Amino acid sequence: MTCTLPALSIRPVHPQDAEAFAAMFRALVLDTPFMLLTARDRLPSPATMADTIRTTLHTDNSMIFVADDGDGGLAGFIRLIGGSVSGDRHRATLLVGVLPEYRRQGIGRRLLQIGEDWARSEHLTRLELTVIAHNRPAVRLYGELGYQCEGIKRQSVKSADGYWDEYHFGKLLDHVSADHLSPLPVLPHNACLLLIDLQDAVDDPSWGARNHPDAEQQVASLLAAWRQRGMPLIHVRHMSTEPASTYRPGQPGNEFKKAAKPLPGETIIEKQTNSAFIGTPLTDQLKVWGVQTLVVAGVSSSNSVEATVRMAGNLGYQVVLVSDACFTFGLTDLNGRYWPADDVHALSMANLQGEYAQVTTTANVLERLGAG
Repeated sequence: MTCTLPALSIRPVHPQDAEAFAAMFRALVLDTPFMLLTARDRLPSPATMADTIRTTLHTDNSMIFVADDGDGGLAGFIRLIGGSVSGDRHRATLLVGVLPEYRRQGIGRRLLQIGEDWARSEHLTRLELTVIAHNRPAVRLYGELGYQCEGIKRQSVKSADGYWDEYHFGKLLDHVSADHLSPLPVLPHNACLLLIDLQDAVDDPSWGARNHPDAEQQVASLLAAWRQRGMPLIHVRHMSTEPASTYRPGQPGNEFKKAAKPLPGETIIEKQTNSAFIGTPLTDQLKVWGVQTLVVAGVSSSNSVEATVRMAGNLGYQVVLVSDACFTFGLTDLNGRYWPADDVHALSMANLQGEYAQVTTTANVLERLGAG
């Protein structure tokens, strides 16, 4: 049986999830041949699980995300267990499980991607896990997501059917480093902060897994700096004409995200295409202000942000693209291969760097503002 629930969402675990988590964990251990086989003799009670959740939430390099079925139950989870001594706090061990009736819906993939995005935001640089060698779907999934098999543990697990080998997988996480970016010049006093499509629409689960979970915090830092200095800024609001779009006017998704909400008197430009220059007064407004430098942030990196930055470059503007204040979503290509959000974002940044924009970080932008 397959259970499909549109309301299913992935979120951080809550202390009140202890009973549902223990029930899900028990079902996984008892019903899944490959998953957590060695845990059969130590099934946690709700009280034990509550302790585990509390400890995890109070450990800065550990986290649990759960797939919430929207009806009081949990469909799956990912647990990141961070290292506990100074020499291994940069890495986390993963435990992942999805109940049988929810499989083949991409939930395991989404859990892994969200876990990886969180690990990046916490500056972890290595993820690792083990998997029974016979568990072909899991082995294939880890490979697709960039995990490398680093070794085989022969006869690692004993079952009623004999001994099973385990694969040890690892993945190194890359981070945007100022060392890889060209120096950013001092920004002119009238550099315009252009914020693109930062609306509640992108929080809808239909978008899938995103990267840069702290992008809104970076945007808030940029906004505060621009407001403090009285520099020009523009909020671009997408007004989709597609009936099924989460950006469509007249629904909650059309509202600005809390971190990017305009203040009274700030300029808002509405658009209906991916580029903020098409069918809008953006060019005219920039001329009025005498703006030649744009500092761009928003969503999504691979759609409206990329389209707007390309056109800005072609129109002759100097564009600074703030990578960690942008985000995007995973994408399946025409060959059926899924590309995680981090990869899609990285390719967009690479496409734009040099010819259309100078890609940088929030920290670099704020530093150059201070130098002006």
